[in-house]
Amino acid sequence: STENIINWFKRVDHTPSNIEQALAFSQLCNKTLLALAKENAEKVIHSNTSNAECAAEIQKEAKSILDKLMSISSQFASTDESLVNAETLNAYIQCLSRVDVEESAAVADGLLKRMSEGEDNLPSPNIGTYNAVMKLWSLADGEKGKDGVNDTFSLLQNAAVAREDLCPDRDAFQILLAANSKENNHFKYE
Repeated sequence: STENIINWFKRVDHTPSNIEQALAFSQLCNKTLLALAKENAEKVIHSNTSNAECAAEIQKEAKSILDKLMSISSQFASTDESLVNAETLNAYIQCLSRVDVEESAAVADGLLKRMSEGEDNLPSPNIGTYNAVMKLWSLADGEKGKDGVNDTFSLLQNAAVAREDLCPDRDAFQILLAANSKENNHFKYE
């Protein structure tokens, strides 16, 4: 459960004193964020009021974990090894609340743009980053959700021109097709 994941993380949470500990802590943060992301996805399936509160708690705790990791990363910035990678940020995006999807998608969109521009020593986005942002936008109602998916897919296409390691995958196309097959948040059949 979400509470167990958060309690476990708080028990093992510490401030690393060297790069080896920092790298281990980074892996711990990644695994915790992925576990919280999985919990968050399950809360969407079973939506009710307590799940909405839980989703808000997941987002808050994920932000706290990411902030601590970013702080530790800046302490060890002179090393070759990055403590924050695209997978870390992808997991964080998946922890964003599904309660106010448009707001969460906008936050994810902003993070994607900061990653793309290399701001704050953030890693470059990978296909998982684009897919996570598109998936959030696909949960938004109406044209705004569809436009968010299409805009993010366009960013992916433009980035793929400059980067050989980046191209739309099956998930990207499935999200794109699903978002563009909906009308008023319902699939249209013709």
